Amino acid sequence: KQCPALIEALSAWMMHVRGDSHVVDDPMRDVLKARWQEAGNAGISQALFGNDGLFSQYWQAAGADVAMIDTHLGISQLPRTGKA
Repeated sequence: KQCPALIEALSAWMMHVRGDSHVVDDPMRDVLKARWQEAGNAGISQALFGNDGLFSQYWQAAGADVAMIDTHLGISQLPRTGKA
């Protein structure tokens, strides 16, 4: 079952830890930065919340959830990074 509020909150957190315009104060800062660089913008949602994602033991995003996260992140508007 989808929860739009959860998707929006996760998306906001992802933009925060991306750190485009500020210093990130998060205990997982280095791990998340490396994961984003490795997965690239187009793959970060799957890299965090997909079947084999960093947080998959807590929650696995269905395809529709990943699409909603990407929409909130404006993935198509972000510069592509990493291998994706």
